[in-house]
Amino acid sequence: MYEPSAEGEARVFAKYLIGRDIDDTCAQLYARAAGELGSGQDVRDRKILAFALRHVWALGPLDAISALRRPKSILRAKLLLMSAILEARPEFSEKFLPADHSGMERAALLYYAGRTVARAIAGFALLGVIA
Repeated sequence: MYEPSAEGEARVFAKYLIGRDIDDTCAQLYARAAGELGSGQDVRDRKILAFALRHVWALGPLDAISALRRPKSILRAKLLLMSAILEARPEFSEKFLPADHSGMERAALLYYAGRTVARAIAGFALLGVIA
């Protein structure tokens, strides 16, 4: 089963969450904390995590469906861990703070909501294939 280093996981998850790479400090913080989470005891969880890391395009759909159907999965736990690390770092905190939105930005939010629903549907199909 494919298992990148914890720092490699951190970089994949950060790219998914904020759309850019992170510094070594963030990756190391994630690696230390992820060591406490482990890789999950559930074989299905490990398969889903490995698939998402091997096929980065599938991370969005698997995250969306996991939030609905498997909220305590190792994938969700690791994504939430990376989110917490990024949110606590001043250089990334603006991605997590509320902001006033223009009409165009509100329209974009509707687009993202629709995209999330589409990802959840795709993730549902992927879960059936992976596990």
